[in-house]
Amino acid sequence: GEITDDPTRVAVLLREATDASDKAAWLRLANGALQEPLARSVLRNLDGPITAIDFSPDSRRLLTLAGGVPTVWSLTNDTTPLARADGVTGLGITTAGFSPDGQSVLLVTGSGALLSWRPEAGPPSRLWTPPTASPGAAAVAITDNGEHILVATEKHWTILDQRGGMEAEGAIPEQDGATTGVPRAVALNEDSTRWAVAGRDGRIWLWNAALPDPARVRHPGVERLQINRVGSHMLSLGD
Repeated sequence: GEITDDPTRVAVLLREATDASDKAAWLRLANGALQEPLARSVLRNLDGPITAIDFSPDSRRLLTLAGGVPTVWSLTNDTTPLARADGVTGLGITTAGFSPDGQSVLLVTGSGALLSWRPEAGPPSRLWTPPTASPGAAAVAITDNGEHILVATEKHWTILDQRGGMEAEGAIPEQDGATTGVPRAVALNEDSTRWAVAGRDGRIWLWNAALPDPARVRHPGVERLQINRVGSHMLSLGD
């Protein structure tokens, strides 16, 4: 049932039931739990549902974005966070990820502004602000290595480095006089040579840095995009 499907919970319950009368059943459950992966940490006292998560480059810390609050945890202490950026709750943080050196955290707001947060240095500092305001929220992707950030609005896309320097920018193409609408999802490969923007109408524009014009595919109801590290394949998830 629900309990036996969770090996971590089974292990905890068995530890409390060492004087169980049915030793055979206890041993059967214990052997089954030991052969399954057990949770190393169970995060508590979060500020809401987790909307972003990232491991530090040294895999010793974990970054969560829950309820709009970025929090850094030690993988050896799941009850008390190492740092929390409580002062950003009103900024509308939608995406977060570690920088390449792991010393700071990259934060992106719903309007597409890029911030850098060094937990030991106080509140986040602003690295980049979109040059023009967008009527809708921006869609953002941070590469797994934290070196590149893609920010897309209804009519424009920008690729930034982790310090807020602009690497490339361009317009979202129109078709039949209309844009794809407020972007629903974006993706960027590790070296920022392939990137994609999906609109609410199901159109997905896919760019190759070596080519002058993007390709177009269609996936009605698209909710999420992912491009593999080398940029050879794109995954589109949705209806």
